[in-house]
Amino acid sequence: MPDSLFSFVTFFSFYIALLFLALCVACGLYYIGELAEEYSIRTRRTLLAVLVMVAVIYLLLAIVDGISPWRCVMSFIHQGIYSLLLRRFPWVSLTSPSFILSIYAFVADHCMWYSYFLGEVGRQEYTRLVGFFFLMVWAVPFILFVTLNVEEQYLPGTSSMSASRQGFSEMAAGGKSRRGIRGMLHSVFGSLRGNRKGNE
Repeated sequence: MPDSLFSFVTFFSFYIALLFLALCVACGLYYIGELAEEYSIRTRRTLLAVLVMVAVIYLLLAIVDGISPWRCVMSFIHQGIYSLLLRRFPWVSLTSPSFILSIYAFVADHCMWYSYFLGEVGRQEYTRLVGFFFLMVWAVPFILFVTLNVEEQYLPGTSSMSASRQGFSEMAAGGKSRRGIRGMLHSVFGSLRGNRKGNE
């Protein structure tokens, strides 16, 4: 067929473009993580502002538009759960109740609103649904994932708390330590690199 080669080229080019887009996003997130480590106070203020904004929007959606009031109230409560992670920002313990509750809040939020739009608002435009999920469901957990620092004692390959305590003391004194803490996003990249070297 005359269009067979054209279809193959456009199909192949589309997925190559998606691959490059994914790489660009990954590099951008890594850079944002670096900036968050350098400017942790400003990052915390920005996160708090986003949390308050999303919580207020949920209340307005329930009051003004009457969109599933119980879901809006639950999502409002979930923003409060996310705010618990700001108490020790940018530090986070993967076994702390606030972190575990935040995982629950993210999963519950996603399932609640997915079932709502799937069952009751099935004819909504796709772009509007993506916009809602991006701002109201994914934005806060996504920013937290990029900016939070994982204490090294909870990372794979560490068996003591000494490095974490040393890193905390240096940070409290105004210094910067790369041994005591690692960004959550950086930890993922580091684990992937470590697993790759181990397989080789």
